[in-house]
Amino acid sequence: MKKRINLTNWYVLAAWVIVMLLTACGGGSGGGDDDDPIVASKEQIVVSNSSVTMLADEGEQTINVNTNCAWTVTVESGDAKWMTVNPKSGVNMGSFTISVTANTTETDRHATLIVAGKTLTRTINVTQRGRETTMTVDVSSLDFGVNGESKSFTISSNGTWTIEAPEWCGLSMKSGSNSREITVSVGKNETGAERTGEIVVSGQSGKTARISVRQDGGKQPEITNLQLGTPTSNSVDFSFTLTASPDATEYGICYSDTKKSPTVDDSKVSGTLTNGEVKGTISGLEQNKTYYVRAYAKNTLGTTYSEAKEFKTTQNIPGSGDNNPPTP
Repeated sequence: MKKRINLTNWYVLAAWVIVMLLTACGGGSGGGDDDDPIVASKEQIVVSNSSVTMLADEGEQTINVNTNCAWTVTVESGDAKWMTVNPKSGVNMGSFTISVTANTTETDRHATLIVAGKTLTRTINVTQRGRETTMTVDVSSLDFGVNGESKSFTISSNGTWTIEAPEWCGLSMKSGSNSREITVSVGKNETGAERTGEIVVSGQSGKTARISVRQDGGKQPEITNLQLGTPTSNSVDFSFTLTASPDATEYGICYSDTKKSPTVDDSKVSGTLTNGEVKGTISGLEQNKTYYVRAYAKNTLGTTYSEAKEFKTTQNIPGSGDNNPPTP
């Protein structure tokens, strides 16, 4: 009698062998258990960091790779010229270094690295912080005289900046970086009114500092303390105090022998201004005659007159020192 063979046992044995072959290194799926102690040859990838955060300064970070197969490192997306990886591939256990250039902006930047074996991948998210910038100014306001002048302020910053100012304010610089002294130059104010505005310093991140600026509007000249010297037969000295802002463009004495309040349309003579005092002489006058005088001054805002004064020239008396004989 022949012995029967149990085919069922053979089928079970064959199926077990096939399963073992499929689960060997490179034969399994990427979603299996990487820590399975039963099959040592199964593909596995372990990285030391799944995310990396680096400061704004230039720097490096090392990532360790623990695997039993060959691996590569690539950038998944984004323009990451600011970051390099070295080396970009390896076999089994190893490491690679992430190097970043300095981030000169205040915005964080990001990149994604993919560490890949034959079937498995690991993702590393890389973030580099934006640079923390500062930007301040040392004054909050600047006042200018009506005749114009230059004043300065200082920007303290570790980034770039731009400056906007009213059109009547000239700037030594309109843009720059880091800490700088800025000169503001203002010309004469000939508008007759005060003018105001604002200088705005803007940093690269949108931070701003504001400086209020004001220029005096000025006024017509002021005349005080008109004085007349002792008249002679044909002249008289004069003096007065002048204050003008904007500066006076013309000043002196106007006079008449008929009008008690003479103007610049009548006879006039200019003087010499020294430290606010105007001095001069009216000459060519007729002897023994009464004259009326007023000091005057002009600037871009108008003409000012002093109070009126009068004087009388003397009369030459023959033989009284003029070396002329008496008229018979």
